[in-house]
Amino acid sequence: MRHIEHRVPARRGHGRVRAWHYALAALALLSVTAPLRAASLADGLIVRFTANTRAVLEKSSAGTSQLMQRLSTKTGLSLHVKRPMSGQQHVIKLDGPVDADTLDTLLQRLQQDPAIAHVEADYPIHPFAVPDDYFYPNQWPLHSAADVPAAMNLPAAWNTTTGNPETVVAVIDTGILPNHIDLDGRVLPGYDFIVGFEVGDNTLLEQYPSYMTYFRTNDGDGRDDDPTDPGDWVDIDDTYAMLSVGNTCNPQDSTFHGTGIASIIAANTDHAHGIAGIDWQARILPARVSGKCGGSRSDMIDAIRWAAGIEDPALPSNPYPARVINLSLGSNNACGFAEQAAINEAWAAGAVLVAAAGNDAVNLDSTPVAPASCENVIGVGAVREDGARAYYSNYGQSLTIAAPGGEDANSGGTPMVVASNRGVKAPVEGSHFRHVAGTSSAAAHVSGVLSLMVGANPALTPHQLRELLVQSARDFPDTGIFRCDTQTCGAGLVDAYTAVTAAKNGYVNGNEPPPISAAEGKEDDEPVAIETGVSGGASGNVSLFLSLIMLSVWLARRRTTTLSRT
Repeated sequence: MRHIEHRVPARRGHGRVRAWHYALAALALLSVTAPLRAASLADGLIVRFTANTRAVLEKSSAGTSQLMQRLSTKTGLSLHVKRPMSGQQHVIKLDGPVDADTLDTLLQRLQQDPAIAHVEADYPIHPFAVPDDYFYPNQWPLHSAADVPAAMNLPAAWNTTTGNPETVVAVIDTGILPNHIDLDGRVLPGYDFIVGFEVGDNTLLEQYPSYMTYFRTNDGDGRDDDPTDPGDWVDIDDTYAMLSVGNTCNPQDSTFHGTGIASIIAANTDHAHGIAGIDWQARILPARVSGKCGGSRSDMIDAIRWAAGIEDPALPSNPYPARVINLSLGSNNACGFAEQAAINEAWAAGAVLVAAAGNDAVNLDSTPVAPASCENVIGVGAVREDGARAYYSNYGQSLTIAAPGGEDANSGGTPMVVASNRGVKAPVEGSHFRHVAGTSSAAAHVSGVLSLMVGANPALTPHQLRELLVQSARDFPDTGIFRCDTQTCGAGLVDAYTAVTAAKNGYVNGNEPPPISAAEGKEDDEPVAIETGVSGGASGNVSLFLSLIMLSVWLARRRTTTLSRT
Protein backbone atom coordinates (compact mmCIF):
# COMPACT_ATOMS: atom_id res chain seq x y z
CA MET A 1 0.00 0.00 0.00
CA ARG A 2 1.41 3.36 -0.96
CA HIS A 3 1.09 6.42 1.19
CA ILE A 4 -0.04 9.16 -1.18
CA GLU A 5 0.09 12.88 -0.52
CA HIS A 6 -2.86 15.07 -1.46
CA ARG A 7 -1.83 17.59 -4.10
CA VAL A 8 -3.43 21.00 -4.53
CA PRO A 9 -4.98 21.27 -8.01
CA ALA A 10 -3.51 23.77 -10.43
CA ARG A 11 -6.07 26.15 -11.93
CA ARG A 12 -7.19 25.13 -15.40
CA GLY A 13 -8.09 27.93 -17.79
CA HIS A 14 -9.06 26.86 -21.26
CA GLY A 15 -9.34 30.50 -22.32
CA ARG A 16 -12.62 30.06 -24.10
CA VAL A 17 -14.92 31.82 -21.66
CA ARG A 18 -14.62 35.60 -21.92
CA ALA A 19 -15.00 38.12 -19.13
CA TRP A 20 -18.50 39.11 -20.21
CA HIS A 21 -19.46 35.46 -20.11
CA TYR A 22 -18.39 35.41 -16.46
CA ALA A 23 -20.48 38.52 -15.81
CA LEU A 24 -23.56 36.94 -17.34
CA ALA A 25 -22.97 33.70 -15.44
CA ALA A 26 -22.50 35.69 -12.23
CA LEU A 27 -25.91 37.28 -12.74
CA ALA A 28 -27.35 33.81 -13.19
CA LEU A 29 -25.61 32.71 -10.00
CA LEU A 30 -27.16 35.58 -8.05
CA SER A 31 -30.60 34.38 -9.07
CA VAL A 32 -29.97 30.86 -7.78
CA THR A 33 -31.58 30.51 -4.36
CA ALA A 34 -31.07 26.75 -4.03
CA PRO A 35 -27.73 24.92 -3.71
CA LEU A 36 -25.77 24.44 -6.92
CA ARG A 37 -27.03 20.88 -7.20
CA ALA A 38 -30.67 21.73 -7.87
CA ALA A 39 -32.57 18.45 -7.85
CA SER A 40 -35.87 20.13 -8.83
CA LEU A 41 -34.56 21.18 -12.26
CA ALA A 42 -34.83 19.01 -15.36
CA ASP A 43 -33.91 19.75 -18.97
CA GLY A 44 -35.40 16.68 -20.62
CA LEU A 45 -38.27 14.21 -20.60
CA ILE A 46 -38.64 10.45 -20.88
CA VAL A 47 -41.66 9.75 -23.11
CA ARG A 48 -43.34 6.53 -24.11
CA PHE A 49 -45.47 7.28 -27.15
CA THR A 50 -48.45 5.16 -28.13
CA ALA A 51 -47.81 2.29 -30.53
CA ASN A 52 -49.32 4.15 -33.48
CA THR A 53 -47.22 7.24 -32.75
CA ARG A 54 -44.04 5.16 -32.43
CA ALA A 55 -44.73 3.71 -35.87
CA VAL A 56 -44.88 7.24 -37.29
CA LEU A 57 -41.63 8.23 -35.58
CA GLU A 58 -39.84 5.18 -36.97
CA LYS A 59 -40.99 5.72 -40.55
CA SER A 60 -41.07 9.47 -41.12
CA SER A 61 -38.78 12.31 -40.08
CA ALA A 62 -41.44 14.71 -41.36
CA GLY A 63 -43.99 13.05 -39.10
CA THR A 64 -41.59 13.42 -36.18
CA SER A 65 -41.12 17.11 -36.90
CA GLN A 66 -44.87 17.68 -37.15
CA LEU A 67 -45.48 15.88 -33.86
CA MET A 68 -42.79 17.85 -32.04
CA GLN A 69 -44.10 21.11 -33.49
CA ARG A 70 -47.61 20.28 -32.31
CA LEU A 71 -46.43 19.36 -28.82
CA SER A 72 -44.25 22.47 -28.65
CA THR A 73 -47.24 24.65 -29.54
CA LYS A 74 -49.40 22.87 -26.99
CA THR A 75 -46.90 23.33 -24.14
CA GLY A 76 -45.39 26.68 -25.11
CA LEU A 77 -41.89 25.16 -24.96
CA SER A 78 -39.57 24.04 -27.74
CA LEU A 79 -39.38 20.23 -27.75
CA HIS A 80 -37.39 17.89 -29.96
CA VAL A 81 -36.46 14.21 -29.98
CA LYS A 82 -32.95 13.74 -28.64
CA ARG A 83 -32.72 9.97 -29.04
CA PRO A 84 -34.61 6.70 -28.69
CA MET A 85 -33.90 4.74 -25.49
CA SER A 86 -34.66 1.30 -24.11
CA GLY A 87 -38.18 0.22 -23.21
CA GLN A 88 -39.62 1.67 -26.46
CA GLN A 89 -39.19 5.17 -25.04
CA HIS A 90 -37.68 8.44 -26.27
CA VAL A 91 -35.64 11.17 -24.61
CA ILE A 92 -37.16 14.56 -25.41
CA LYS A 93 -34.98 17.66 -25.08
CA LEU A 94 -36.17 21.00 -23.70
CA ASP A 95 -34.62 24.40 -24.42
CA GLY A 96 -33.06 24.38 -20.96
CA PRO A 97 -33.76 23.41 -17.35
CA VAL A 98 -37.25 24.21 -16.04
CA ASP A 99 -38.35 24.61 -12.43
CA ALA A 100 -40.71 22.30 -10.56
CA ASP A 101 -43.89 24.32 -11.20
CA THR A 102 -43.24 24.63 -14.94
CA LEU A 103 -42.32 20.95 -15.09
CA ASP A 104 -45.50 19.91 -13.30
CA THR A 105 -47.66 21.87 -15.76
CA LEU A 106 -45.69 20.51 -18.73
CA LEU A 107 -46.09 16.90 -17.60
CA GLN A 108 -49.83 17.29 -17.02
CA ARG A 109 -50.38 18.79 -20.49
CA LEU A 110 -48.32 16.13 -22.24
CA GLN A 111 -49.89 13.25 -20.30
CA GLN A 112 -53.28 14.35 -21.65
CA ASP A 113 -52.09 14.21 -25.26
CA PRO A 114 -53.43 11.16 -27.17
CA ALA A 115 -50.02 10.49 -28.74
CA ILE A 116 -48.37 9.92 -25.33
CA ALA A 117 -48.79 6.83 -23.16
CA HIS A 118 -46.53 8.07 -20.35
CA VAL A 119 -44.18 10.97 -19.65
CA GLU A 120 -41.83 11.83 -16.80
CA ALA A 121 -38.85 14.07 -16.14
CA ASP A 122 -35.33 13.02 -17.12
CA TYR A 123 -33.80 14.16 -13.86
CA PRO A 124 -30.06 14.49 -13.34
CA ILE A 125 -28.36 11.81 -11.26
CA HIS A 126 -25.17 12.06 -9.26
CA PRO A 127 -22.88 9.73 -7.29
CA PHE A 128 -23.48 9.58 -3.55
CA ALA A 129 -20.09 10.13 -1.91
CA VAL A 130 -18.42 12.03 0.91
CA PRO A 131 -14.71 11.80 0.03
CA ASP A 132 -12.07 12.66 2.59
CA ASP A 133 -8.33 12.38 1.86
CA TYR A 134 -5.49 10.01 1.03
CA PHE A 135 -4.53 7.84 4.01
CA TYR A 136 -4.61 4.18 4.72
CA PRO A 137 -7.05 3.06 7.44
CA ASN A 138 -7.84 -0.40 8.68
CA GLN A 139 -10.72 -1.97 6.79
CA TRP A 140 -12.96 -2.25 9.85
CA PRO A 141 -16.13 -3.17 7.85
CA LEU A 142 -14.59 -6.54 6.94
CA HIS A 143 -13.60 -7.55 10.48
CA SER A 144 -15.35 -9.65 13.09
CA ALA A 145 -18.36 -8.12 14.84
CA ALA A 146 -16.75 -9.25 18.10
CA ASP A 147 -14.09 -6.59 17.49
CA VAL A 148 -16.15 -3.89 15.72
CA PRO A 149 -19.94 -3.79 16.38
CA ALA A 150 -20.88 -2.87 12.80
CA ALA A 151 -18.33 -5.11 11.05
CA MET A 152 -19.66 -7.75 8.65
CA ASN A 153 -17.82 -10.92 9.79
CA LEU A 154 -16.03 -11.49 6.48
CA PRO A 155 -13.25 -13.79 7.80
CA ALA A 156 -15.86 -16.35 8.83
CA ALA A 157 -17.71 -15.95 5.52
CA TRP A 158 -14.49 -16.47 3.57
CA ASN A 159 -14.06 -19.84 5.30
CA THR A 160 -17.25 -20.84 3.46
CA THR A 161 -16.52 -19.19 0.10
CA THR A 162 -14.32 -16.52 -1.40
CA GLY A 163 -16.62 -16.20 -4.38
CA ASN A 164 -17.14 -17.66 -7.83
CA PRO A 165 -15.41 -16.39 -11.01
CA GLU A 166 -18.66 -16.86 -12.94
CA THR A 167 -20.48 -14.30 -10.80
CA VAL A 168 -20.87 -10.94 -12.54
CA VAL A 169 -21.45 -7.73 -10.58
CA ALA A 170 -22.37 -4.63 -12.58
CA VAL A 171 -21.19 -1.27 -11.25
CA ILE A 172 -23.28 1.51 -12.80
CA ASP A 173 -21.25 4.59 -11.96
CA THR A 174 -18.55 6.94 -13.27
CA GLY A 175 -16.68 4.26 -15.16
CA ILE A 176 -13.58 2.42 -14.04
CA LEU A 177 -9.77 2.40 -14.07
CA PRO A 178 -9.26 -1.19 -15.29
CA ASN A 179 -5.47 -1.17 -14.87
CA HIS A 180 -5.54 -0.39 -11.15
CA ILE A 181 -3.51 -3.04 -9.31
CA ASP A 182 -6.55 -4.05 -7.25
CA LEU A 183 -8.81 -4.51 -10.31
CA ASP A 184 -6.36 -5.89 -12.84
CA GLY A 185 -7.79 -9.03 -14.46
CA ARG A 186 -11.20 -8.64 -12.84
CA VAL A 187 -12.95 -6.23 -15.22
CA LEU A 188 -15.19 -7.42 -18.06
CA PRO A 189 -15.85 -5.43 -21.26
CA GLY A 190 -18.27 -2.68 -20.28
CA TYR A 191 -20.03 0.25 -21.90
CA ASP A 192 -20.11 4.05 -21.71
CA PHE A 193 -23.77 5.17 -21.73
CA ILE A 194 -23.21 8.92 -21.39
CA VAL A 195 -24.82 10.82 -24.26
CA GLY A 196 -23.36 14.12 -25.45
CA PHE A 197 -24.64 17.28 -23.78
CA GLU A 198 -26.81 19.51 -25.98
CA VAL A 199 -26.86 23.28 -25.59
CA GLY A 200 -29.58 24.03 -28.16
CA ASP A 201 -29.50 27.48 -29.70
CA ASN A 202 -27.58 29.23 -26.92
CA THR A 203 -25.51 31.83 -28.81
CA LEU A 204 -23.24 32.38 -25.81
CA LEU A 205 -21.53 29.05 -26.48
CA GLU A 206 -21.42 29.05 -30.27
CA GLN A 207 -17.67 29.63 -30.28
CA TYR A 208 -16.94 26.22 -28.76
CA PRO A 209 -19.86 23.85 -29.38
CA SER A 210 -17.68 20.72 -29.42
CA TYR A 211 -16.39 21.50 -25.94
CA MET A 212 -19.94 21.76 -24.61
CA THR A 213 -21.27 18.80 -26.57
CA TYR A 214 -18.87 16.46 -24.82
CA PHE A 215 -18.62 18.38 -21.57
CA ARG A 216 -20.37 15.72 -19.50
CA THR A 217 -18.73 12.74 -21.20
CA ASN A 218 -15.28 14.36 -20.86
CA ASP A 219 -13.78 11.80 -23.23
CA GLY A 220 -14.35 13.50 -26.60
CA ASP A 221 -17.26 11.37 -27.76
CA GLY A 222 -20.66 9.96 -26.82
CA ARG A 223 -21.73 6.38 -26.24
CA ASP A 224 -19.18 3.69 -26.97
CA ASP A 225 -17.72 0.47 -25.60
CA ASP A 226 -15.03 2.19 -23.49
CA PRO A 227 -16.18 2.73 -19.86
CA THR A 228 -12.77 4.02 -18.71
CA ASP A 229 -13.13 6.88 -16.24
CA PRO A 230 -11.40 10.01 -17.65
CA GLY A 231 -12.11 11.98 -14.46
CA ASP A 232 -15.13 14.06 -13.47
CA TRP A 233 -13.43 17.23 -12.23
CA VAL A 234 -15.24 20.53 -12.44
CA ASP A 235 -13.24 23.78 -12.27
CA ILE A 236 -14.59 27.30 -11.90
CA ASP A 237 -14.64 27.85 -15.67
CA ASP A 238 -16.80 24.74 -16.05
CA THR A 239 -19.17 25.98 -13.34
CA TYR A 240 -19.64 29.34 -15.07
CA ALA A 241 -20.08 27.70 -18.47
CA MET A 242 -22.81 25.46 -17.07
CA LEU A 243 -24.53 28.37 -15.34
CA SER A 244 -24.67 30.22 -18.64
CA VAL A 245 -26.88 27.47 -20.10
CA GLY A 246 -28.98 27.02 -16.96
CA ASN A 247 -27.18 24.03 -15.44
CA THR A 248 -25.47 24.07 -12.07
CA CYS A 249 -22.64 22.09 -10.49
CA ASN A 250 -19.94 22.80 -7.92
CA PRO A 251 -16.20 22.79 -8.60
CA GLN A 252 -14.58 19.54 -7.48
CA ASP A 253 -11.57 17.32 -8.06
CA SER A 254 -12.06 14.03 -9.88
CA THR A 255 -13.59 11.34 -7.67
CA PHE A 256 -12.97 8.12 -9.64
CA HIS A 257 -16.06 7.01 -7.76
CA GLY A 258 -16.79 3.89 -9.80
CA THR A 259 -13.29 2.51 -9.26
CA GLY A 260 -13.68 2.88 -5.49
CA ILE A 261 -17.06 1.14 -5.51
CA ALA A 262 -15.75 -1.73 -7.64
CA SER A 263 -12.78 -2.20 -5.29
CA ILE A 264 -15.01 -2.56 -2.23
CA ILE A 265 -16.97 -5.28 -4.00
CA ALA A 266 -14.20 -7.27 -5.68
CA ALA A 267 -10.67 -5.91 -5.25
CA ASN A 268 -7.89 -8.42 -5.83
CA THR A 269 -7.26 -10.00 -2.44
CA ASP A 270 -4.53 -11.95 -0.70
CA HIS A 271 -1.84 -10.65 -3.09
CA ALA A 272 0.19 -8.47 -0.69
CA HIS A 273 -0.99 -5.21 -2.30
CA GLY A 274 -3.71 -2.64 -1.83
CA ILE A 275 -6.97 -3.51 -0.10
CA ALA A 276 -9.10 -6.63 0.34
CA GLY A 277 -12.28 -6.97 -1.68
CA ILE A 278 -15.35 -8.75 -0.33
CA ASP A 279 -15.59 -11.19 -3.26
CA TRP A 280 -12.17 -12.50 -4.30
CA GLN A 281 -13.38 -14.14 -7.52
CA ALA A 282 -16.31 -12.22 -9.06
CA ARG A 283 -15.97 -10.13 -12.22
CA ILE A 284 -16.89 -6.47 -12.47
CA LEU A 285 -19.07 -5.26 -15.37
CA PRO A 286 -18.64 -1.47 -15.60
CA ALA A 287 -21.37 0.76 -17.03
CA ARG A 288 -20.48 4.45 -17.17
CA VAL A 289 -23.44 6.80 -16.69
CA SER A 290 -22.01 9.70 -14.67
CA GLY A 291 -19.40 12.22 -15.78
CA LYS A 292 -18.88 15.91 -15.20
CA CYS A 293 -21.81 17.34 -13.23
CA GLY A 294 -23.35 13.89 -12.88
CA GLY A 295 -25.51 12.13 -15.43
CA SER A 296 -29.09 11.57 -16.54
CA ARG A 297 -31.79 9.21 -15.36
CA SER A 298 -32.40 8.02 -18.93
CA ASP A 299 -28.79 6.87 -19.34
CA MET A 300 -29.00 5.03 -16.00
CA ILE A 301 -32.23 3.30 -17.07
CA ASP A 302 -30.59 2.08 -20.27
CA ALA A 303 -27.59 0.84 -18.28
CA ILE A 304 -29.80 -1.13 -15.89
CA ARG A 305 -31.43 -3.05 -18.74
CA TRP A 306 -28.09 -3.62 -20.47
CA ALA A 307 -26.38 -4.81 -17.30
CA ALA A 308 -29.10 -7.42 -16.73
CA GLY A 309 -28.63 -8.76 -20.26
CA ILE A 310 -32.02 -7.59 -21.52
CA GLU A 311 -32.22 -7.50 -25.29
CA ASP A 312 -33.49 -4.17 -26.56
CA PRO A 313 -33.06 -2.61 -30.03
CA ALA A 314 -31.90 0.65 -28.44
CA LEU A 315 -29.06 -1.09 -26.55
CA PRO A 316 -25.83 -2.90 -27.44
CA SER A 317 -25.61 -6.61 -26.68
CA ASN A 318 -24.23 -7.69 -23.30
CA PRO A 319 -22.79 -11.23 -23.27
CA TYR A 320 -22.15 -11.10 -19.50
CA PRO A 321 -25.50 -10.59 -17.70
CA ALA A 322 -24.98 -9.45 -14.12
CA ARG A 323 -26.49 -11.23 -11.13
CA VAL A 324 -25.86 -8.20 -8.90
CA ILE A 325 -26.25 -4.56 -10.01
CA ASN A 326 -24.78 -1.82 -7.78
CA LEU A 327 -26.22 1.70 -8.00
CA SER A 328 -24.26 4.02 -5.72
CA LEU A 329 -25.93 7.05 -7.28
CA GLY A 330 -29.37 8.46 -7.90
CA SER A 331 -31.60 11.52 -7.97
CA ASN A 332 -33.44 13.37 -5.22
CA ASN A 333 -36.83 12.46 -6.65
CA ALA A 334 -39.47 9.76 -6.41
CA CYS A 335 -39.07 6.59 -8.44
CA GLY A 336 -40.32 7.18 -11.96
CA PHE A 337 -42.43 4.89 -14.13
CA ALA A 338 -39.64 4.30 -16.66
CA GLU A 339 -37.11 3.70 -13.87
CA GLN A 340 -39.38 1.21 -12.10
CA ALA A 341 -40.13 -0.62 -15.35
CA ALA A 342 -36.41 -1.12 -16.08
CA ILE A 343 -35.78 -2.29 -12.52
CA ASN A 344 -38.65 -4.79 -12.72
CA GLU A 345 -37.31 -6.18 -15.99
CA ALA A 346 -33.80 -6.54 -14.56
CA TRP A 347 -35.18 -8.24 -11.44
CA ALA A 348 -37.22 -10.64 -13.59
CA ALA A 349 -34.09 -11.39 -15.64
CA GLY A 350 -32.31 -12.61 -12.49
CA ALA A 351 -30.42 -9.52 -11.29
CA VAL A 352 -30.68 -8.27 -7.71
CA LEU A 353 -30.32 -4.48 -7.53
CA VAL A 354 -28.67 -2.57 -4.69
CA ALA A 355 -28.89 1.22 -4.31
CA ALA A 356 -27.40 3.80 -1.95
CA ALA A 357 -29.88 5.68 0.24
CA GLY A 358 -28.14 9.04 -0.25
CA ASN A 359 -26.20 11.38 2.00
CA ASP A 360 -28.59 14.21 2.86
CA ALA A 361 -29.77 13.00 6.31
CA VAL A 362 -33.44 13.11 5.25
CA ASN A 363 -36.37 10.77 5.84
CA LEU A 364 -36.98 8.88 2.60
CA ASP A 365 -40.60 8.26 3.56
CA SER A 366 -41.30 11.95 2.97
CA THR A 367 -38.33 12.89 0.74
CA PRO A 368 -37.68 9.91 -1.55
CA VAL A 369 -34.47 9.24 -3.43
CA ALA A 370 -34.44 7.04 -6.52
CA PRO A 371 -33.56 4.31 -7.25
CA ALA A 372 -33.16 3.43 -3.53
CA SER A 373 -36.89 4.09 -2.95
CA CYS A 374 -38.01 1.99 -5.93
CA GLU A 375 -39.65 -1.43 -5.57
CA ASN A 376 -37.44 -4.47 -6.22
CA VAL A 377 -34.37 -2.56 -5.04
CA ILE A 378 -32.36 -3.21 -1.88
CA GLY A 379 -32.02 0.29 -0.42
CA VAL A 380 -28.99 0.63 1.87
CA GLY A 381 -28.33 3.11 4.65
CA ALA A 382 -24.94 3.74 6.27
CA VAL A 383 -23.76 3.10 9.83
CA ARG A 384 -20.69 4.02 11.85
CA GLU A 385 -18.36 1.41 13.32
CA ASP A 386 -20.43 1.38 16.54
CA GLY A 387 -23.59 0.44 14.61
CA ALA A 388 -25.31 3.82 14.95
CA ARG A 389 -26.62 5.59 11.86
CA ALA A 390 -24.01 7.76 10.17
CA TYR A 391 -24.91 11.42 10.57
CA TYR A 392 -25.25 11.97 6.80
CA SER A 393 -27.24 8.83 5.91
CA ASN A 394 -30.79 9.09 4.66
CA TYR A 395 -33.21 6.90 6.60
CA GLY A 396 -36.78 5.64 6.64
CA GLN A 397 -39.02 2.60 6.34
CA SER A 398 -38.22 2.19 2.66
CA LEU A 399 -34.67 1.07 3.46
CA THR A 400 -33.98 -2.66 3.33
CA ILE A 401 -30.80 -2.97 5.39
CA ALA A 402 -27.84 -1.04 6.80
CA ALA A 403 -24.13 -1.53 6.16
CA PRO A 404 -20.83 0.18 7.02
CA GLY A 405 -20.45 3.58 5.42
CA GLY A 406 -18.21 5.17 8.02
CA GLU A 407 -17.82 8.83 8.79
CA ASP A 408 -15.18 11.31 7.75
CA ALA A 409 -12.37 12.24 10.09
CA ASN A 410 -13.80 15.73 10.64
CA SER A 411 -16.80 14.21 12.44
CA GLY A 412 -14.62 12.04 14.65
CA GLY A 413 -15.57 8.89 12.76
CA THR A 414 -13.57 6.33 10.84
CA PRO A 415 -13.76 6.27 7.03
CA MET A 416 -12.57 3.43 4.84
CA VAL A 417 -10.04 3.08 2.07
CA VAL A 418 -10.86 2.35 -1.56
CA ALA A 419 -8.96 2.07 -4.82
CA SER A 420 -8.61 5.40 -6.59
CA ASN A 421 -6.20 7.66 -8.43
CA ARG A 422 -4.39 10.72 -7.14
CA GLY A 423 -5.04 12.69 -10.32
CA VAL A 424 -6.83 15.93 -9.52
CA LYS A 425 -8.26 16.00 -13.04
CA ALA A 426 -7.34 13.21 -15.46
CA PRO A 427 -5.94 9.98 -13.96
CA VAL A 428 -2.18 9.84 -13.52
CA GLU A 429 0.08 6.83 -13.73
CA GLY A 430 -0.02 4.41 -10.82
CA SER A 431 -2.46 2.70 -8.46
CA HIS A 432 -3.59 4.83 -5.56
CA PHE A 433 -6.07 4.83 -2.69
CA ARG A 434 -8.18 7.31 -0.76
CA HIS A 435 -10.45 7.66 2.27
CA VAL A 436 -14.20 7.76 1.68
CA ALA A 437 -17.40 7.67 3.69
CA GLY A 438 -21.00 7.52 2.49
CA THR A 439 -23.98 5.39 1.56
CA SER A 440 -22.23 4.65 -1.74
CA SER A 441 -19.75 2.54 0.21
CA ALA A 442 -22.55 0.98 2.27
CA ALA A 443 -24.33 -0.14 -0.90
CA ALA A 444 -21.09 -1.58 -2.29
CA HIS A 445 -20.60 -3.62 0.90
CA VAL A 446 -24.05 -5.14 0.47
CA SER A 447 -23.40 -5.86 -3.23
CA GLY A 448 -20.19 -7.63 -2.27
CA VAL A 449 -22.00 -9.83 0.26
CA LEU A 450 -24.73 -10.63 -2.26
CA SER A 451 -22.03 -11.59 -4.74
CA LEU A 452 -20.65 -14.10 -2.23
CA MET A 453 -24.19 -15.42 -1.70
CA VAL A 454 -24.65 -15.92 -5.45
CA GLY A 455 -21.29 -17.67 -5.59
CA ALA A 456 -22.33 -20.00 -2.78
CA ASN A 457 -25.67 -20.84 -4.42
CA PRO A 458 -26.14 -19.58 -8.02
CA ALA A 459 -29.65 -21.05 -8.18
CA LEU A 460 -31.08 -18.44 -5.79
CA THR A 461 -33.47 -15.91 -7.33
CA PRO A 462 -33.36 -12.17 -6.58
CA HIS A 463 -36.32 -12.52 -4.20
CA GLN A 464 -34.63 -15.37 -2.32
CA LEU A 465 -31.37 -13.45 -2.10
CA ARG A 466 -33.10 -10.40 -0.66
CA GLU A 467 -35.11 -12.42 1.86
CA LEU A 468 -32.07 -14.40 3.05
CA LEU A 469 -30.04 -11.19 3.34
CA VAL A 470 -32.79 -9.61 5.47
CA GLN A 471 -33.43 -12.68 7.61
CA SER A 472 -29.73 -13.10 8.37
CA ALA A 473 -29.18 -9.47 9.45
CA ARG A 474 -28.05 -8.73 13.01
CA ASP A 475 -30.05 -6.58 15.39
CA PHE A 476 -29.02 -2.94 15.71
CA PRO A 477 -27.10 -2.06 18.88
CA ASP A 478 -28.70 0.44 21.22
CA THR A 479 -25.98 3.05 20.86
CA GLY A 480 -25.00 6.34 19.25
CA ILE A 481 -26.57 9.75 18.80
CA PHE A 482 -28.52 8.58 15.74
CA ARG A 483 -29.73 5.18 16.88
CA CYS A 484 -30.91 2.76 14.23
CA ASP A 485 -34.08 0.69 14.42
CA THR A 486 -36.22 -1.19 11.92
CA GLN A 487 -38.28 1.95 11.21
CA THR A 488 -35.28 4.03 10.16
CA CYS A 489 -32.41 1.78 9.00
CA GLY A 490 -33.94 -1.40 7.59
CA ALA A 491 -34.03 -4.96 8.91
CA GLY A 492 -30.65 -4.80 10.67
CA LEU A 493 -26.90 -4.85 10.10
CA VAL A 494 -25.66 -6.92 7.19
CA ASP A 495 -23.74 -10.02 8.33
CA ALA A 496 -21.69 -11.72 5.64
CA TYR A 497 -21.17 -14.97 7.53
CA THR A 498 -24.83 -15.64 8.34
CA ALA A 499 -25.90 -14.42 4.88
CA VAL A 500 -23.47 -16.72 3.04
CA THR A 501 -24.38 -19.63 5.31
CA ALA A 502 -28.06 -18.99 4.62
CA ALA A 503 -27.41 -18.86 0.88
CA LYS A 504 -25.52 -22.14 0.95
CA ASN A 505 -28.27 -23.88 2.95
CA GLY A 506 -31.19 -22.11 1.30
CA TYR A 507 -32.65 -20.90 4.60
CA VAL A 508 -31.87 -19.09 7.85
CA ASN A 509 -32.14 -21.16 11.02
CA GLY A 510 -35.56 -20.65 12.55
CA ASN A 511 -37.12 -19.46 9.27
CA GLU A 512 -38.87 -21.18 6.41
CA PRO A 513 -36.93 -21.20 3.11
CA PRO A 514 -38.06 -18.15 1.09
CA PRO A 515 -40.14 -18.83 -2.04
CA ILE A 516 -38.63 -18.38 -5.48
CA SER A 517 -40.51 -15.13 -5.99
CA ALA A 518 -42.81 -12.78 -4.10
CA ALA A 519 -45.64 -13.99 -6.35
CA GLU A 520 -45.36 -17.60 -5.17
CA GLY A 521 -48.44 -18.76 -3.28
CA LYS A 522 -50.93 -16.71 -5.32
CA GLU A 523 -53.63 -18.59 -7.18
CA ASP A 524 -53.00 -19.33 -10.83
CA ASP A 525 -51.16 -16.42 -12.50
CA GLU A 526 -52.60 -13.60 -10.40
CA PRO A 527 -50.43 -10.51 -11.03
CA VAL A 528 -48.47 -8.80 -8.30
CA ALA A 529 -49.36 -5.11 -8.11
CA ILE A 530 -46.57 -2.71 -7.29
CA GLU A 531 -47.51 0.89 -6.65
CA THR A 532 -45.02 3.67 -7.27
CA GLY A 533 -45.40 7.43 -7.36
CA VAL A 534 -44.96 9.02 -10.76
CA SER A 535 -41.98 11.36 -10.80
CA GLY A 536 -41.88 14.91 -12.08
CA GLY A 537 -44.56 16.25 -9.78
CA ALA A 538 -47.44 14.51 -11.55
CA SER A 539 -49.97 13.18 -9.10
CA GLY A 540 -51.36 9.69 -8.79
CA ASN A 541 -49.99 6.18 -8.67
CA VAL A 542 -49.20 3.83 -11.52
CA SER A 543 -49.72 0.11 -11.01
CA LEU A 544 -47.11 -2.15 -12.54
CA PHE A 545 -47.85 -5.82 -12.88
CA LEU A 546 -45.48 -8.77 -12.62
CA SER A 547 -46.91 -12.24 -13.12
CA LEU A 548 -45.61 -15.71 -12.52
CA ILE A 549 -45.00 -15.88 -16.27
CA MET A 550 -41.92 -13.71 -15.63
CA LEU A 551 -40.47 -16.46 -13.45
CA SER A 552 -40.66 -19.03 -16.24
CA VAL A 553 -39.09 -16.51 -18.65
CA TRP A 554 -36.25 -15.93 -16.22
CA LEU A 555 -35.61 -19.63 -15.70
CA ALA A 556 -35.55 -20.18 -19.46
CA ARG A 557 -33.15 -17.31 -20.09
CA ARG A 558 -30.57 -18.01 -17.42
CA ARG A 559 -27.59 -19.98 -18.61
CA THR A 560 -24.13 -20.79 -17.39
CA THR A 561 -21.51 -18.46 -18.89
CA THR A 562 -17.77 -19.04 -18.81
CA LEU A 563 -15.95 -15.75 -18.27
CA SER A 564 -12.52 -14.90 -19.61
CA ARG A 565 -10.01 -12.56 -18.07
CA THR A 566 -9.62 -9.20 -19.72
